[in-house]
Amino acid sequence: MSKLKILITEDDKTTRIFYDNALDDEVFEKRFETDGEEALNAYKSWKPDILDLDLVVLKEGKRLAIKAVRSCNWDLCLVKFGEAH
Repeated sequence: MSKLKILITEDDKTTRIFYDNALDDEVFEKRFETDGEEALNAYKSWKPDILDLDLVVLKEGKRLAIKAVRSCNWDLCLVKFGEAH
């Protein structure tokens, strides 16, 4: 069975560590990005099966990211609204 590719956009180091520990390495091939521009580039080149977007991280790239997500034919895409600290 091939691993599911998951792209996680998260700027908080503790949350990235949580995701890394919570998602089984035998099931998921994980990639982490810390800002919107990096995430959009990774999305285009890596073509993940699952996308976890933190809209707070995306800042000015929100519209572009949402447009990109709408154009996909994915089974699962999680868009979350993070909390600014």
